[in-house]
Amino acid sequence: MKICIIGPFPPMIGGPATYSYELARKLKARGHEVCVLTFGKPKKEVVDGIIVIRAPRSRVFVKRYLDLLLLALRVVPKYDLIYAQDPVSVGLPAAIAKKLSKIPLVTKIVGDFAWEISFQKGWTSTYIEDFQKSKKTSITRLLCYAEKFVAKISDEIVVPCNYLKKLIVGWGIPSEKITVIPNAIDLQYYVNNGDLTKKNLGFGDFRIILTAGRLVPWKGIDALIKIMPEIRKKIPKTLLVIIGDGPEMPKLRKLAQVYGITDFVIFTGRIERELVLKYMKSSDIFVLFSQYEGMPHTILEAMACGTPVIASNKCGNPEIIKDSINGFLVNSLDELKEKILFSLSHPKDMEKIRQNALDTVKQYSWEQHLNKLEKIFFSHIH
Repeated sequence: MKICIIGPFPPMIGGPATYSYELARKLKARGHEVCVLTFGKPKKEVVDGIIVIRAPRSRVFVKRYLDLLLLALRVVPKYDLIYAQDPVSVGLPAAIAKKLSKIPLVTKIVGDFAWEISFQKGWTSTYIEDFQKSKKTSITRLLCYAEKFVAKISDEIVVPCNYLKKLIVGWGIPSEKITVIPNAIDLQYYVNNGDLTKKNLGFGDFRIILTAGRLVPWKGIDALIKIMPEIRKKIPKTLLVIIGDGPEMPKLRKLAQVYGITDFVIFTGRIERELVLKYMKSSDIFVLFSQYEGMPHTILEAMACGTPVIASNKCGNPEIIKDSINGFLVNSLDELKEKILFSLSHPKDMEKIRQNALDTVKQYSWEQHLNKLEKIFFSHIH
């Protein structure tokens, strides 16, 4: 089968780019011919046997879409199927290319693009569920129309969790057109790599609370900073490590100053995957107090590292975490503080949580992910 993946790709960093690379590499290993269309310095190259063609990433979004569309129209007809990695930034050019070339299109949707952009830009103050029914600005309506257009044009939609499937059904997309394929993780990679002691990272005998992700308002990182003084009253030798970058960075740094804990909050910024792994393995707990998630890959990574997870009881999180069995789910700031203190104070109780988490992660193998994806791809090739 000849597959054209359209989406982020290294040297771009982040989960989607890593996924595209790993997926392309593993599909090629299964005997498929794979091409990736992405953004970057315009050129064609071969990366680990994968054909990679880049369109210029113009700051003018209309030109950016047009450049990718023209590239797709030139390349897509040579392939059996298009696999787009989101419903707007690459999905829109992919959908138009599908309409004009008649090549089947499968689109992966890992969130509500229209809501995310609108929330970041201040065009809405509502969270994702209320956003679906709320009154929208003209720009927000246009974004909603774009992602729904792509969803309707696609031959099939892949989502990582049932929460997102239900959300997209609410857009008027038939349930049978949406397939849930959970995120994949290479457990052996996490087991075999990243071993490093707290001492090596300069943490000494401090207890480490770790969180990671793009620094955006809905991630709830401000809440973690606010409860740190209370955590430190009970367990003084505690540090909060925040991995990631984003528009909230200045506000979060200022908040740490306001709460007088700048010496006990470490902002790493954006770091390489290998170093993230080392931080995870050296931490006592991983916290994701987000108000919105699809199926967060960071939770699976922490579980694979043997680091106990505390997550908000929101969106796709409960589909991975079973409360008090393989991690903890919390509904409020008070519950978050309580579970952090419990986890840091009861290391023996955490051993069972760790083992159950490792057993859970085994269900998210790349082999299962690829088997399900291939089945979808073959079903749309005539």
